[in-house]
Amino acid sequence: MSTLRSDLVAASRAHFAEPLCRQYNIEMTGAREWQRQFSRLHNAAFRRENVNLAAVYSASERDRAEALDALVTGTPLEHHLLIQKDGRTVGCFWGAQERLAHYSMHYTVIHPAHQGRGIYSALLRRLIGLIGSLGFRHIQSRHHADNNRVLIAKLKAGFHITGFEVAPKYGLVVQLCYFFNQTMRDLHCYRIDATAYATALRARTVIREVAALSDDRPHRNQVDPDQVDHGQIDHDNVDQDKTDNQR
Repeated sequence: MSTLRSDLVAASRAHFAEPLCRQYNIEMTGAREWQRQFSRLHNAAFRRENVNLAAVYSASERDRAEALDALVTGTPLEHHLLIQKDGRTVGCFWGAQERLAHYSMHYTVIHPAHQGRGIYSALLRRLIGLIGSLGFRHIQSRHHADNNRVLIAKLKAGFHITGFEVAPKYGLVVQLCYFFNQTMRDLHCYRIDATAYATALRARTVIREVAALSDDRPHRNQVDPDQVDHGQIDHDNVDQDKTDNQR
């Protein structure tokens, strides 16, 4: 893991060396400084109602949740980035490793005075190149369903819509995913339009027809319900996206 962490730092420095849009520098920082800058920009950038989850869960409920999380989560590979111009922070980004080689774009915020200048799209291109070079399978994110500016930018960059969710804190959100593997992209599109991708996927033996059964014995490609370990479900094709707050 230490080698992977070192690779992340080295690759990040290389990908973020050149300024975004020729004028915005990217600085890697720690979680505390990132949170301080994010809080300052959040109030200026977002005009939506703010749901205070601290008022939803009691202190004991929060302590129990943190204790459970500590059992299953180590220290993920992550980015706390500050986007700066003339020494002043005008944007923040936080992204982190999730399970099954997924990378989640959690939060992005850009000051209104610097929006519409291509910063988000430029950052997105850098991140795709960086995360792909580190061996991640997917980049995932969640956004307000009416955040057209970000949704369009991500769809143009090659992200796919993978689902919708009514989140208690945010309302209706759209789940997006960028697949680095071409076959996974084709398989996702196959679930939307089977006729356009079935032949190619069958040729790659990604999908196979299940032969008709001649008797009552389970076919080798048929799942026997009595043999299913319901505690071991493979969620590799399910994207549990967190929320990118550039909404």
